[in-house]
Amino acid sequence: MALPYSDGNPGIQLNEAITVRSVFDTLRTRFRASGITTPDLDARCLIAGAMGFETEDFFRNEDETVSPDQLSEALLYMDRRAKREPVAYILGQKEFWGRTLSVNASVLIPRPDSETIVENLLDLSENGILPGTQTPAKILDIGTGSGCLLIGLLDEFPSGFAVGVDVCPSAVAIARKNLFLADLENRGVFVCGNGAQSLEGEFDIIVANPPYICTDELSGLEPEIMQYEPVSALDGGPNGLKFYPMIAEIAAHLLSPSGILVAEHGSGQQEDVIKIFSSILDERRFIGFRDISGRPRTVAALPKKR
Repeated sequence: MALPYSDGNPGIQLNEAITVRSVFDTLRTRFRASGITTPDLDARCLIAGAMGFETEDFFRNEDETVSPDQLSEALLYMDRRAKREPVAYILGQKEFWGRTLSVNASVLIPRPDSETIVENLLDLSENGILPGTQTPAKILDIGTGSGCLLIGLLDEFPSGFAVGVDVCPSAVAIARKNLFLADLENRGVFVCGNGAQSLEGEFDIIVANPPYICTDELSGLEPEIMQYEPVSALDGGPNGLKFYPMIAEIAAHLLSPSGILVAEHGSGQQEDVIKIFSSILDERRFIGFRDISGRPRTVAALPKKR
């Protein structure tokens, strides 16, 4: 007897031993039919999640027998992914800068491209533009979301202390959870609301990954993004640049004279972001950086050379 998919298509044959491999074949076939571009990877990730092993251990476990409970969970994951729900939301976690972070639909899923911000700051520290990573840096993360940037920076600046700000209470709750799971709760705090303007003192590092997608481009995004990720974390206004003046104003108020601001941006926006920043932060010089794929990805505001 075949175990049917929820849509009635034939699935796993119950008169055969149900192994990890046979479940993988079922999920992969369903994902291909659903137009998912990474069917093999997604099937491995979701089966690993249902079985309780790491994705990289899939091939050494593919002959393992799947229990009824594990099978039910894998098929539930399959149905959710076939509706284009992101794998990270299904499993409730995502890797970023060597950490496994909790995520849900209230926060943007951390992307590898955003690790460019952490890499930029490490490069600037190594080149002497930013004080060394062992200094007690004070860090501000504007629009912290899951807290991924804040936590990554605390890992790399072990004497640092960080403040994360976000307007979404449920995002702040996830960020706090991630800080606790990272055992960093004594080195960071979160402020809910437009709290950056009310902060006092100076910060050595300010980072931001604001919404930067043009409003009229949102409808053309992949279903995984448009149907599931928070629009408030994506919509950057008519030209995608809505939030950069605010970021610059915050930096003008809170960035120390020797401090550095690094902000992520979208495709084709680097020159515009530099123009916005330079109009407000006139005592700074600016450098654009590329991500691992070679695309312009971030802008850094640095102290002017003396």
